[in-house]
Amino acid sequence: MKLRIKTLMLIGILFMTLILVLFVISQTIFLNTFNEHEKQYTSLEVTDVNYTLNNEISNLKKINMDWAEWDDTYSFVGGDYPGFVENNVLPETFERLNVNLILFLDKDRQIVYGKAVNLEENKEISFPSNLNRTLSSDDPLIGSNSSEGTAGIIITQYGPMIISSQPILTSSGDGPAQGTLIMGRFLGQTELNRLSNITNSSVSLENYNDSNMPPDFQKARFSLTTTNPIFVQALGPNSIAGYISLNDIYGNPALILKTEIPRVIYQDYQGSIIYLIASLILLGLLFGVLTLYYLDKNILNRLEKIVSGVVKIGETDDLSKRVYAEGDDELANLGRSINETFDSLEKSEYKLRESEERYRNIFENTGTSMLILDEDLNVFLVNKEFENVFGFFEKKLEAKMNWIDLIAYPDNDKIWNYHNKILNERKISKIPETYELELKNKRGEIGDFLATFNNIPNTERILVSLIDISDRKKAENEIKSSLKEKEALLREIHHRVKNNMQIISSLISLQSAEVSDEKLVSLYKETENRIHSMALVHENLYQSHDLSHIGLSQYVQNLVEDLIYSYGVSNAIETEIEVPSIEVNLETAIPLGLIINEMVSNSIKHAFPDKKGKIMVKLEIDSDENLILMVSDDGVGLPKDSDIDSIKKFGLKLIQALIQQLDGKLTFESKNGTTFCIKFKELEYGKRF
Repeated sequence: MKLRIKTLMLIGILFMTLILVLFVISQTIFLNTFNEHEKQYTSLEVTDVNYTLNNEISNLKKINMDWAEWDDTYSFVGGDYPGFVENNVLPETFERLNVNLILFLDKDRQIVYGKAVNLEENKEISFPSNLNRTLSSDDPLIGSNSSEGTAGIIITQYGPMIISSQPILTSSGDGPAQGTLIMGRFLGQTELNRLSNITNSSVSLENYNDSNMPPDFQKARFSLTTTNPIFVQALGPNSIAGYISLNDIYGNPALILKTEIPRVIYQDYQGSIIYLIASLILLGLLFGVLTLYYLDKNILNRLEKIVSGVVKIGETDDLSKRVYAEGDDELANLGRSINETFDSLEKSEYKLRESEERYRNIFENTGTSMLILDEDLNVFLVNKEFENVFGFFEKKLEAKMNWIDLIAYPDNDKIWNYHNKILNERKISKIPETYELELKNKRGEIGDFLATFNNIPNTERILVSLIDISDRKKAENEIKSSLKEKEALLREIHHRVKNNMQIISSLISLQSAEVSDEKLVSLYKETENRIHSMALVHENLYQSHDLSHIGLSQYVQNLVEDLIYSYGVSNAIETEIEVPSIEVNLETAIPLGLIINEMVSNSIKHAFPDKKGKIMVKLEIDSDENLILMVSDDGVGLPKDSDIDSIKKFGLKLIQALIQQLDGKLTFESKNGTTFCIKFKELEYGKRF
């Protein structure tokens, strides 16, 4: 018989014997006794909770009696104290008395004052619908003539409620009764939690007639009788519950009260079982000693020979040696399996040396500087290219040189954060796999490098590849410097173009001063305004952060204000400008500015015979990203049946030419003034530097 089978049979027989003994002892000695004690203890807890609930009903009754036997209440119900509610029944009164319902009835059972509130949500609620029947004389809630009043439980649409009814008497308790005072408190979750805290148990309620009550309540309802008023059942290994039926003020079963407590007695029973098991363990130890003797004689001596053989091979690193493997049982098979493993390891070691030599050759001949870092970022190994570039050799590496020692500016926050993440989290994924940094060689010379990080599989080491990009960074810096020079030159060009146009505009203005013909003066002014609109574009460009675009909002605002000022109508003509904060390129801005110049100038000159009116300039963007320009005035408008295409004036011809340049479409309307509408898109040209 095999050794494994012998051992398993012996352990199995003993284990089955221990289980049988434990089962017999627990069933015959402990279980029934502990179950009976647990039921008795739970019944006492249910009785205690029921007693506490009755105390709460009594306390409510006392509060009600204090208010019912009070001269102020007696006068109020009798109609002699109209300010009673305002002075005494305040919102905080309900919270202070911990009641949800106060109802004053006169002796004819008519409601003098009543209010119901939800204390948890602090809001007034409607009266429970089933309280309406209490107004009849045959209801025990108000039909009793006893000075002791009535108190108990009722069921409302809001849930169960403890309620008290007292006759309203004088402060000395004299009558006749002026009416009835009813107070109620909902048995909601908050009240149940309070009862739970008082009794140190978990208290819950269910409607006795609720068909959807939980299964444990249903079982309790069928088990509760007059001879068995309390029902107890276990809910699991950790808790047990007792149930009792509660009647309402009419004597009918209304609620099932559940008291849930921890199974302390049951857990004591479990503790007893543990002690029993501990005793059995002692017996097991005796069995273990016997078993150890058996194992030592038949297994351990032979196993020691195998282990010593494995240790000797490990110490000498000689995989050609083999361990003891005599016999035909499991230990002999183990020895032979170990020897087969050494055969495989011997072959694998040979292949590993070949692979290591191959990867070492790749490591040395990649053409880039490469190094391997350990888990603390100490330099573990470098290739020849690294030694050539940085001047550090193997003797230097023996001093535990760290990767941080190579970084030119180790206080750089970004670089420091990257390497803190490597050290703290051991994950290259937490930093960029490749990034640029400045490193210094042995001579302290600083160069730019592109570093690539990769984890070496199945180790905590990191492979770093470094490419020298110093020449490339130098070329990039030269290009950036050249671009800055070109940008400054372009700003200067725009500035000079603007100045030259301003000079041309000034020359035209001086020339117009020498002319007496008003028509020629008007033509000079129109030309001057057109040049000024183009000069504004260049002025905005050299002031803009982007030399290829200008902001339309400020440009249009300045253009219209300058036109109004130029024609001297600042105090006569109002302007309204609605242009969003968008930017357009130079090719769009110049024709757009000239169009606005022509349209606003035409309105100033021709729309207002009395020199008073309003000009509006509005720009919108539709859903297709089309720009829509609207220039309108409230002047005399164009002549009836005017055809804009037949008008031969230079200004309108210029407008049409500029709209064609923008590839736009012009529409107009002459109603309560004139409105021109141009729909176009921003012109697309090659981007300028």
